[in-house]
Amino acid sequence: MIKADVLILGGGPAGLMCASRCAASGLSVLVLEKKGSPGRKLLASGSGRCNVSSARPLEEYLSAYGERGRFVKSALLNFPPAEARSFFENRGVPLTEMKEGKLFPKSQRAKDILDALVLSCADSGVSIR
Repeated sequence: MIKADVLILGGGPAGLMCASRCAASGLSVLVLEKKGSPGRKLLASGSGRCNVSSARPLEEYLSAYGERGRFVKSALLNFPPAEARSFFENRGVPLTEMKEGKLFPKSQRAKDILDALVLSCADSGVSIR
């Protein structure tokens, strides 16, 4: 039996980021993923390039989504685009700004984003099963 403070169901990008942040705060974390490896769907995002976030000011970014912007507002206030950018760049994944302020890995490879998430989890002691 594995004991953990936090159990996360699903090893997609959100689950991996959540796991990494929880573990970095000192909690023991277990991620359960039904596929053979975590984050597989991420590899297809942005045509395999992975749009990470936006370089636009937060209010401008949210207003572009109209009413739907309310849905993501609390998430973006708690983990703003600038923090997301720092997270990946501090893990060796430089980002580049494309049209409309979209941020992609400079390599144009979603795999680099996934590798950074998985490595962050491993470095923080997250168990993925």
